[in-house]
Amino acid sequence: MSKAIALLEEFAETQYDLIEMDNCILYRCRKKYFPMIYPRLADMGWIISEIEALDSTDDYMSVRFYPAFKK
Repeated sequence: MSKAIALLEEFAETQYDLIEMDNCILYRCRKKYFPMIYPRLADMGWIISEIEALDSTDDYMSVRFYPAFKK
């Protein structure tokens, strides 16, 4: 999980954009960064369970990531 957290922290704008809870990561990011972030997280074994973008004019989105495999 620490590699995924480190990657997401690179793109986080505030400390509140990244929350770890219940074996998942809640993350808020700019939509333009998501195409750079997700393939790298997928290679680390993380999948998306939820994506929320409030409207098309909003520059931000919220994503919930879970590990693809339990260790």
